Amino acid sequence: MLLARALEEKLVSLYRGGQITGGVYIGKGQEAVSVACGLFLEKGDIFAPLIRDQAGRSAFGEPLVDVTRTYLGSRLGPMRGRDGNIHRGHPRDNELA
Repeated sequence: MLLARALEEKLVSLYRGGQITGGVYIGKGQEAVSVACGLFLEKGDIFAPLIRDQAGRSAFGEPLVDVTRTYLGSRLGPMRGRDGNIHRGHPRDNELA
């Protein structure tokens, strides 16, 4: 939960500095529920987070480098820089966008 909050605070800072286009939607105060969902799902379960569920995404196993690359629009990210930061997922890993 602390890692997710620190990540979100950094993303907000980058957004305010003009380095992120679009929006940054944080889940401050919702981390516990989101993390519980991400942690207690079992192999084969499907996780379908909402835009404020970064803590759950992290608990479910989404790499933080993928999150950062997606928000910054990097071609090295899972969306290859072609989509905004809220429509991301890893369908092969049962994490829906």
